[in-house]
Order: sequence, then C-alpha cells, then structure tokens
Amino acid sequence: YLAGTNPRDPTDYLRITKIQRGNISDPNYVFLVWAAQPTRFYGVQRRTTLTPETTWMEFFTSSWPDVTSIGFDNTGDQWFYRVRAFRPLMP
Repeated sequence: YLAGTNPRDPTDYLRITKIQRGNISDPNYVFLVWAAQPTRFYGVQRRTTLTPETTWMEFFTSSWPDVTSIGFDNTGDQWFYRVRAFRPLMP
C-alpha cells in the first residue's frame, strides 16, 4: 500500500532494479535505480551488516515524487541498501 503498487500483480513491487559500482572517473561511485510510482516519495537506507544489532540509517530522502535513482560516492565500508516508499503529506 505505501509503495503504491498493486498487491494483486506479482510483478508490481518496490525493488532495487540496478546497482552499479564504479565508473571511469571514480571507482567508488555507486548508482542505485529502483522501480517508482509518480505518487510516492522515496528514501534510501543502508547498514553495514544484516544482523539484528545494526540499524538501518537513512542517507537520502527525496523531496519530490517519482525519483527513481541516486548516485553517490561510497568509500570505506561495505553497505547493504534498501529503498522505502512513503506517501506525500497532505496540507
């Protein structure tokens, strides 16, 4: 419901569709792409392990709907990523 997907369609779900690490000018650059709906906002969260002791940290939140990707420099630790969707607040 929050992702704006159709629960009756098994092919319609929020997911990361592409992760690309590195480009010609920056080997630490990461590019994430996800399936998006034009009526939702998105946030990207990450953490270093998938153990219950670590928590997801939000490092990107869209300020407009229908954002489908983000690129960033990722030096240091290995990260696990997830995308969350939320509905815009109504005035």
